Amino acid sequence: MTHSRDLLGVYLLAVLVHLGWVLQVPAPTDIDPSYYALVARHIAAGEGAVTTAAWQLLEVPEGLPAPADLYWMPLPSRVLVPFVWLWPSWGAQIATALIGALWAPLAFALAQQLGGERWTRVGAAALATWAPGFLRRMDTPDSIALYGAVAGAAFLAASRERWKAATLLVILAALTRNDGLLLAPCIALSFSGWRLLVVALSGPLASALWTARSAGLAGPNYLEARSTIGQLADKAGLLGAEPETMALSERAVFLATDGVGVLLVIWLVALPLPGVLAFFALRKHRVMRAGLAYAYAMPVFAVMAAPAVATYGSLYRSSSALVPLAAAASALGLAALGRWAHERFTLEPAIAPLIVAGTWTAVISLAVPLAPPPPTPLGEAECALLAETSGVVFSADPLFAAERCGVQSVLHSGHQRPDQRAALAEHFDIEWALAPREDDTRSFIVQGPDEGWTEVHPRLWRRQPTQ
Repeated sequence: MTHSRDLLGVYLLAVLVHLGWVLQVPAPTDIDPSYYALVARHIAAGEGAVTTAAWQLLEVPEGLPAPADLYWMPLPSRVLVPFVWLWPSWGAQIATALIGALWAPLAFALAQQLGGERWTRVGAAALATWAPGFLRRMDTPDSIALYGAVAGAAFLAASRERWKAATLLVILAALTRNDGLLLAPCIALSFSGWRLLVVALSGPLASALWTARSAGLAGPNYLEARSTIGQLADKAGLLGAEPETMALSERAVFLATDGVGVLLVIWLVALPLPGVLAFFALRKHRVMRAGLAYAYAMPVFAVMAAPAVATYGSLYRSSSALVPLAAAASALGLAALGRWAHERFTLEPAIAPLIVAGTWTAVISLAVPLAPPPPTPLGEAECALLAETSGVVFSADPLFAAERCGVQSVLHSGHQRPDQRAALAEHFDIEWALAPREDDTRSFIVQGPDEGWTEVHPRLWRRQPTQ
């Protein structure tokens, strides 16, 4: 009973922390959570899994709405649906808080599996709740909270030798992130014989089946477009420009520099250093073998499979899978530090861990500001302008236009050639375009539409009919 009360207690405290965080941010501030929220709203409204935004243009849909989840995986949007249906304005954020809070009891239970005492387990829950590098990005419905929860549960199932539960969870992981299929063979290392084979193959098989579904919906050019995305040297290729590909040798150099660097920064931000050392010190435990395998393989897989996309968040988001397990190892490392300080300097066992964890929290909280991120590029003023339009519009931020303003929108990018934008305007019968704010300095945007468009309001342009 005490164990159950502890699990419930750390979860409820984590829910309060996450709710206090997410309720400061009324709408998604990045394209991934905007996409998931948009699809969830269409499903909740009975319109099916569709998107009303053409956000990447390697594979132009026939029209809008278009089938959803051809590039993003389905689970992060599906878990939002009941919450969005019940509370359209805040449901997605509340769902994110409830899911992200699961990291705390998972870390608690994993610390128990690794041999931690009661207060060590509580410390693991606190680390998993507060990890500043991740908490700051868990304010809107990205895949981060869900992937960390599903993967953490898979590691817990593996530590308890429950292969059936582990199989189900690695399938869910593969349906949460494109690179989630990698978790299955890593978790499988906790098992032996035919169970190892079943667990290892289940994630890749689930991913392959979903890819086949997407290819059937998107048409014959889908697999070629996906292959091109994997070879891009720069994300600009997604935006309708002439894609530049990156050779395998170039990816290896990138992995040895940016790829590994990103991963090191994530871990130094997410956990205090004694915990990182404990993560490797516990490597002989079955679940730690699985965790280390994922930590080693994930950046290689992400960079080699899709280098451009990896630099824009895949390494970061995929690292969330390790946070509950690493928080448990971190707590054990801090506890070991406390025992050493007690034996060496006769300090109380809790003093050294509190000093280290407190210093880490203070330094990282200053280095990674915990204030809410800036508002989305499209706010009430932009939505008011778009309310005057009809049909499909051009926007530098099509996902925000669709999710925030409820309009059908196509990407308008500075990386596109004028003839590509003209072809898109004809294809989607686009009459209106929203130009970005003058203070928007992002390199991919266009400050105004091309020749043949007339400004009818500040930032709102209309296409002149062709003669």
